[in-house]
Amino acid sequence: GNGGRISLREEWRPQHPGEQQAAQPLPRVSKRSSLRSQSGLQGHPAKFWWHPLSPFSIGWSSLAMLFVMYDLIMSPMVVFDPQAHDFMAVLDFAILFFWTCDIGVNCSTAVFIDGTLVVDRRTVMLRYLRTWLAFDLFVLLPEYIAIVFNIQGFRSAGPLRIIRLIRICRMLKLKSIFSLVEGRLNSNVSVLALGILRFAGFFILMTHFLACAWYAVGDSSPSGWVSEYKDCSLGLRYLLALHWASSQFSSSMEVSPTNEAERLTAIISILFAVILASSFVGMVTNMMLQLVLLQKGKVRYQTSLRSLIRHYGISPGLSQRVRKYLDACYDGEQSYEYQRKLLLQLAEHLLADLFEEIRVPILVKHRYFSVMQGTWPQTLRMVSQKAMSQFNVAAGDVLFSTGDACSRMLFIDSGRLGYTLGAMSALSAQLSALAEASRMARMDSLESRSSMDHQHVLKKNCQVSEVALWVKWTNAGQLCALKDASLLALQADEFSRVMALYEEPLQHARRYAETFAQMIGESGASDLS
Repeated sequence: GNGGRISLREEWRPQHPGEQQAAQPLPRVSKRSSLRSQSGLQGHPAKFWWHPLSPFSIGWSSLAMLFVMYDLIMSPMVVFDPQAHDFMAVLDFAILFFWTCDIGVNCSTAVFIDGTLVVDRRTVMLRYLRTWLAFDLFVLLPEYIAIVFNIQGFRSAGPLRIIRLIRICRMLKLKSIFSLVEGRLNSNVSVLALGILRFAGFFILMTHFLACAWYAVGDSSPSGWVSEYKDCSLGLRYLLALHWASSQFSSSMEVSPTNEAERLTAIISILFAVILASSFVGMVTNMMLQLVLLQKGKVRYQTSLRSLIRHYGISPGLSQRVRKYLDACYDGEQSYEYQRKLLLQLAEHLLADLFEEIRVPILVKHRYFSVMQGTWPQTLRMVSQKAMSQFNVAAGDVLFSTGDACSRMLFIDSGRLGYTLGAMSALSAQLSALAEASRMARMDSLESRSSMDHQHVLKKNCQVSEVALWVKWTNAGQLCALKDASLLALQADEFSRVMALYEEPLQHARRYAETFAQMIGESGASDLS
């Protein structure tokens, strides 16, 4: 494909005759530096810093959510004067210990501020001081005073009962916890389901609060409705109150207001129930509408495509390929058009972080870029942002043919492709790819098939045409898609421009290119070299 001549690209040639050096061995990759560059932490964070999205932080937040829910359910129950149990006392002490440790965890967890991860201890502590520190201390200190001085009965005294009711304000923390969970969901349907579940939980919780408030009002007067059930069990009294609270949304029950305070509470409860029920119905309707809108774009494109095919009389073979390609693009979250619109709204540093996280793990499957990640991570970060692009191909598409000028290296992110060394017409390659597509569906590794066409099957994490990065190259074979595939393209010209910005990586690249050219000159070259 190159007439037996291997010529280095201009940018990799030594600038002066005496500049040529023997290729030095590749430096060893530092796993620690590689992990640091991908962790999102800038600089060298101190010990015991947790990333807000680390498994520890997620687990701790999940435990916090469970304890907040426990407080939301049990704190209002103090109006029923429940009997003390050893299990409840142990659980209360465990929760007290957890929220005490939570102060230290909050002071040792990095935070996101305007999309930037901040690990400065002073900034993190000031942020916590302005938000939850005063509240946490206000709730915790009275209980510690009771433990230290061993004040009998203090835990059921009026002041501490008020403090326990103040714990309900911790429900405000649920918003940040739900935001954290929602941020890790990549499915629109899952996000909508979480929204419905969250509002349903809020609806049930408000009913619980209303039941406790109704019991407190009835118990505040000797003539209240509670006086008739004073000797009943705690379970029955709570269920009566909960039944009354639930009936405010739709029906009535045998418990009725007996004094002015109860009557006023009933009127306020009915107004609150009407607003809450209307909000719930509106929210569910909105969620269902969003589910319909998720499919609206795909339906519109499919309708337009059918009109286009019918208007121009496109052949069945081509129309099927176009349909298949668009179905792949709009299936789930793979609509690159919408993704590009979202990416254009990101700030430059966030876009660089995004490309680094998505593309660098694919790049480092190749040894040269793995070394670059360990030695010059900033250079590889710039390469992933400035020199790469992603595209899709459908089964049967021909990516290149023998004799085509080649100026990019390809990385296979998903799917399977077939490479055939030597001459073959584009039509023959396409027909061959379509015929082999079904047979390749179960292949799990790179295989060299000893068939008549000597086709190599390439799968995820394989690379094609590395040679185009270092030498002037025309393709020596043909590459066809055996299955729908997603690929990353590293453009040779853009890659050289990025490398020219960094002196040490540039000199290393020139030595590598010289060694690479010598190797393929001696052993022969192909697009898989």
